[in-house]
Amino acid sequence: MIDAISYIAVIASLSIMKLSPRQSRPATTKMWQELQEGWRYVAGCVPIRMVLILFAIVSFMGVP
Repeated sequence: MIDAISYIAVIASLSIMKLSPRQSRPATTKMWQELQEGWRYVAGCVPIRMVLILFAIVSFMGVP
């Protein structure tokens, strides 16, 4: 019962909030340029590169 009351409080507070609609901006760069920029960043940052390599190894071993 207490848990249900806490949900009601959260729902009430969310319904009171007034948010203005966000303006979307058109993309200024192409997808391939963004991918190249990401690969360059990963190539220069050793910790991120190691985490991505670890994810790749775990994914390849988990596929079979």
